[in-house]
Amino acid sequence: MRSIPILARGSSVLGAAAALGAVAVIWAARLTVEGTVYVSELGSPALPTAEAFNAALLVLAAGGVLAGLGALGQRSATRWLGRWSIAASLVTSGLAFLVASRVPCTAGCPVPFTEGATAQDLVHVVTAVIGFAAAAWAMLQTAFGDGSRPLRVLSRLAAIAVALIAAVGGLLSVLQFRTDIGATMEFTAMSVAVLWLAGFALSNAVRPLRAAGPLRAAGPLRAELDAER
Repeated sequence: MRSIPILARGSSVLGAAAALGAVAVIWAARLTVEGTVYVSELGSPALPTAEAFNAALLVLAAGGVLAGLGALGQRSATRWLGRWSIAASLVTSGLAFLVASRVPCTAGCPVPFTEGATAQDLVHVVTAVIGFAAAAWAMLQTAFGDGSRPLRVLSRLAAIAVALIAAVGGLLSVLQFRTDIGATMEFTAMSVAVLWLAGFALSNAVRPLRAAGPLRAAGPLRAELDAER
């Protein structure tokens, strides 16, 4: 029955469009604000960008879910990455960002458990971190799957870049040191992750029908993955 792959392709296209639209709105909002701001601060009620940013974050959440639905049944070939599907990781990410978009941080987006931080800030930060981590996990799962070689390489590079950039940016935020650099790194990591999501979704949209099944490696790729493990 060909209807399922066709629906998956449509979901993938919509997911890619949502991701690209969301990141464009987020950057447009950023360019209207002077000074240093972190990504989540754009959604704070204290800034005029709050409505646009939170709407974009909601669209991004939908994009993650749609991209996940377009990848149903796909799993990484490696045992520790293939315990659950790529779709599960992306849907988890989307649902986490859905909560983050509805529960924005308060003015200044204080770090949880510091002076001025509220339960609302804690919920926003936790869900945003879960969403980001789930997306990064999906990158790793794809990096060791049987997608096209360019997609696997892109996924590995994106996963490494996001992990390193986000880690350093987050550390600078917690330490309140060179927040200008930390904020720039956070926006960079966000952009890399969202562009990867769009690329992943589009790759599924053009994936051959016969290859629309699980991301299981075979032949030379299986040997390559086994060697890497």
